[in-house]
Order: sequence, then structure tokens, then C-alpha cells
Amino acid sequence: MKIELYKENIPYSMGENDIPEVFSFLTPTWHKLPAIIVLPGGGYAEHAAHEAEPVAEYYRSKGLHAFVLKYRLLPNLYPSALCDVQALIKYLRANADDLKIDADKIFVVGFSAVSEDICQTDTQIDIFSCKPSGVLLGYPVINAEHCCVRENCGKNETLYEELSIDKRIECNTPKMFIWHTSDDNIVDVSHSLKLAAALRKNGVNFEMHIFPSGEHGLGLALLKKDICKWAELSVEWIIKEFYV
Repeated sequence: MKIELYKENIPYSMGENDIPEVFSFLTPTWHKLPAIIVLPGGGYAEHAAHEAEPVAEYYRSKGLHAFVLKYRLLPNLYPSALCDVQALIKYLRANADDLKIDADKIFVVGFSAVSEDICQTDTQIDIFSCKPSGVLLGYPVINAEHCCVRENCGKNETLYEELSIDKRIECNTPKMFIWHTSDDNIVDVSHSLKLAAALRKNGVNFEMHIFPSGEHGLGLALLKKDICKWAELSVEWIIKEFYV
């Protein structure tokens, strides 16, 4: 099925590469299921293929609905990608009955969408919340210490604080599942540790797994016998935190 997030005007459009794409991986069902929004990494320069469809297929194999969002890339700057995520969350909630989605169980995998609502599509979906039920993050970049964040905000230093998620955690921030490797040489594990510290300080429930060794950008990490367990652990986390 084809999902169009925007009917006419695209918020924060830069005029290039400005039409996000959504790919659906629906599980046949008579009752409503959780939905997983997969956001492949790539430093806002590309969409890593191994972090897209394979991840969505995994969650579908576990009996969940999944959607891959190919959000806007550079030269589109912040908050275009965040806006695309929020627009899809709103769309899924607005169409939850038709899509057999549990609107209270919409999760984002790979990219934090914990900011305030900055997405106005000028359609009926704007009445729905853009806040995910939970966030699952793998080797996340969480502040402007990393170059890809600086590039995404056009090196506008006034945005650095706004894009430092660890400094914006509040008590109503969604629950999180986080995993990282201790020797990641692209995104230092300190990003996840700072995020975890901020979540704990604000009383936000989270689960974190730090694996001893593994390069950045592993995706499902199918060739790593220990790290590949993260995906199964994330499904167990969803069941434990949102069903039990």
C-alpha cells in the first residue's frame, strides 16, 4: 500500500529530495497489532539498506506491523526528517482502524522522535498525537557533539542545544530500549550512556544493552552471535513494558 504523508505543501521543504517514502510490511490480522516505524541510519546522507527492509521484515516475522520511512535527507535540514517521522505517526493513528493498528502501541526504531510537535500537515491527521509509545535506539547519536548532527542543522550553533536530546529528557519522555557496542569508533558509546543517565534522572523507564565489541552500523548484526540478540530482546521489551 502507498502512504502519502503530505497532500500538497511539504513542511520545511528545501526543494530537493523532499518527498519522503513509506514502505509497508503489514501482518495479516483480524485484530489490532503494534506498529514499528523503522528509520534506517546513514547520517542524513543516505538510507542504509541493511537497516531498512530487513529490520521491518524481522518485526513482521514476530507478528507486528512494520513501516520503513525513507525520510528526507541532505540538503534538507532539521527539522525536515523529524517532521516526516511525526507525520507518519499521526497518519498511522488517524488510520489505525483501517490498518488494524493499536494506536497506543506505535514504536520508532532507530531515530528518536521525542521532541515537541513541529509537524503541521494542514490535514485532519494534525489532531492526532505524534508522540511514539516507545523508542528503540541502536548506537544512537544524541547530541551535537557528532558531526552528522551539526550538518543536519546547517552548522547553526543556536540549534545545538535543541538537538541535544540528553538535555531535553522529561518525565513524560517515551520509554526507551537502547543498544550499543562499547568499542564503536563512529558513535562513541558515551552517547548512549549520557542518554541513559538523563532517562534515569527524570524517572523514565528504559532498558539498555552494551555489547563488548562490534563496529558501527551493524543493523540486525546477523553475523554477531551476541549482538544479534538485540532484536529479540527489543520484542521482549515491548511485550514486557506494554502488555504484561
